[in-house]
Amino acid sequence: MRRRNTYLAIILVEVFIAKSALASETTWKIHSNDRTVIKVDHESVVRESLPDSFFGININYRRLQEQLWELDRNAFKPQILSHLKTLPGIWYRYPGGIVGNGFSWKESLGDISQRGYQKTPYGGKQSKAYFGLNEYLDFIEEINGTRFYVLNLVGLDPKNPMHEADIPSVSKSNAELAKYMLHNSDSSNDVNYFQLGNELDRFKYEWSSEKYIARSIATIDKISKEDEDAKFVAFLRDFKWKYKKDKSRGESHPNDFLKEIMTGLPMVEDYSLHHYYDGKRKDGKSRDIPFRLKLMQRSIDTYKEARGKAPNVWITEHARQKSSDKPGSDGTRFYSSNLGAAISTADYLIAIAQIPEIQGSFWHGLNAGPWQLFDFSAKHSNLSPRPIFWAIRLLTATSSGKVYRTHVLSPNQSGYSGGYDTRAAVFGLENRDGVSIWTVNRSRNASQTELVYKPFSNQTLTMCHYHISGSEGEDPDDIDLEPILKLSPTPLEVNRSENGSVTLELPPSSVSVFTISAENNCNQLE
Repeated sequence: MRRRNTYLAIILVEVFIAKSALASETTWKIHSNDRTVIKVDHESVVRESLPDSFFGININYRRLQEQLWELDRNAFKPQILSHLKTLPGIWYRYPGGIVGNGFSWKESLGDISQRGYQKTPYGGKQSKAYFGLNEYLDFIEEINGTRFYVLNLVGLDPKNPMHEADIPSVSKSNAELAKYMLHNSDSSNDVNYFQLGNELDRFKYEWSSEKYIARSIATIDKISKEDEDAKFVAFLRDFKWKYKKDKSRGESHPNDFLKEIMTGLPMVEDYSLHHYYDGKRKDGKSRDIPFRLKLMQRSIDTYKEARGKAPNVWITEHARQKSSDKPGSDGTRFYSSNLGAAISTADYLIAIAQIPEIQGSFWHGLNAGPWQLFDFSAKHSNLSPRPIFWAIRLLTATSSGKVYRTHVLSPNQSGYSGGYDTRAAVFGLENRDGVSIWTVNRSRNASQTELVYKPFSNQTLTMCHYHISGSEGEDPDDIDLEPILKLSPTPLEVNRSENGSVTLELPPSSVSVFTISAENNCNQLE
């Protein structure tokens, strides 16, 4: 690979997140390194557009009401809704993951004083559902979001959520839930998606495929009689599980489990996975993004082999996991949502945007403990948006049109275990010529990137560059780092190029979105 000694100064006016004030002019120095190349095959379209369901956020109702809810008003803290309204169309998964397996929706209705106390399968103290079903439905309508509900296939005892009720009782309750949602929510969201439980093959459950199938079928049959358009999502996994309650059962291989579920639930075409990435497990094994993508592709191939067609895949929880499988109140609370996490999550979203089987992805979550869109307990504790929020904001505001097949040649100055600094996705712009580009730069140094897109040959173009980034040479996981945010860029004229090549400057430790077209203005995202 040819090395270049290129030094280029770029003057920009930035906005510091924590200070909410204009910073001094910032100069990036492009270091001597291998040049990154993003080559776009504009004649090869991976998908016609991202599905409306692509962006989602997981809601753990208990964690939400602990961190973002004012109990005396029974409402969100004022600043939260104004920020969420800048993410229109987001899908919200409720009432949570494991928590959903023990949720009593009937106890979440009515006057607060009359609501019963509930426990979660995790144990701990009991609490009322202040952010109950009606609050959830009202929230979806107010912010123009979309519903995605996790069904309780386990039991009906709010004080003992691990106690399994009989199948007819559970399926009857779920049918009543579906009927209630159908008649008590905005008709514009005309299809209800129901996830068939959460992680019931593991955790304290360790259900067999036969048990999961039997309880799922009963609920599907009952709900379908109330809501004939309802869609169902089976919960699967892409890793091997070693049984803990009864070790004599040995191991469950993901491909076998998938085939058994898909055979037993022929009416279900959608399945879900959970991906926590870029963290170090106690066993020392890698969880980098390429590793996760490899496992996911294996599950997609297994489905195609079993069904003879492509699946619809939902990533119903995903986020960066910094240190272990059990993050607590230590540094992991900061690292799960900081600039390093924003880069990691954007990298993951860029990757799955180019996988046509992916229907949706739910970041974990709307303040789900250590994963925080809003700073409750990390550093400032002032509910200001964390860097992860701004990364999602940038991507949701700039995805449109066809997704082109893209090839990236990247160095690995960052030393990332995945083997690269830069990943990119390129989209056509609806109703006009040009493209938008999602990129990450994992390196702590700014880098110069060559975008090759043949239709740009000999055109006069304008570039708009939105980003959240670090500072030159600084660790994006430094707890004292104040990320730099640019939501209102100045249009930059791009020089004509004979081969369609355009130079992009990626800030250090950054999530960037570029729009390049013949128009001479930039949309303001603030």
